[in-house]
Amino acid sequence: LLNIYQPNGISKANIGKWHLHGPMPASNLNNPNIMGYDLFSGVFIGQLASYTNWTKVTNGVSANVTTYATTETINDAVNFTAASALQNKPFFLWLAVNAPHAPYHLPPAGLHSYTNLSGTQMDINMNPKSYFKASLEALDHELGRLFDSLEIHGQLDSTDIIFIGDNG
Repeated sequence: LLNIYQPNGISKANIGKWHLHGPMPASNLNNPNIMGYDLFSGVFIGQLASYTNWTKVTNGVSANVTTYATTETINDAVNFTAASALQNKPFFLWLAVNAPHAPYHLPPAGLHSYTNLSGTQMDINMNPKSYFKASLEALDHELGRLFDSLEIHGQLDSTDIIFIGDNG
């Protein structure tokens, strides 16, 4: 619809999870772009097996990524919105992060305040709520980076943010 009402006037990105259909056949990897997004960067599954070793698709091209998934997703959002600012172009961003979500995991240090979590599977099984909260805190930290970037580029006051959670 954005292309109909303002062709080439709005930068459009879907970053994070595209959970509308699977990645196979391989032609599905282009579906977000075919549906009108200038940029798709993310995954075609709702649940990552690993948050630090996963496959990301960028405009139809798959690549292995070892950056923490929440951080990588926010990095892509920051880069997209900053590029829109440089072009002095409004943007639409659908940002869908994977965490907090099973499998529970220990986010990288510095993204949460939990110091008593070992990250072992036994500890995760015994304390799932703490790991969920650590992932949520990591998400909060990373969203703060995105908001800071929007403010630096003069976009925060003119950006509508709708936050919806579906992972618990």
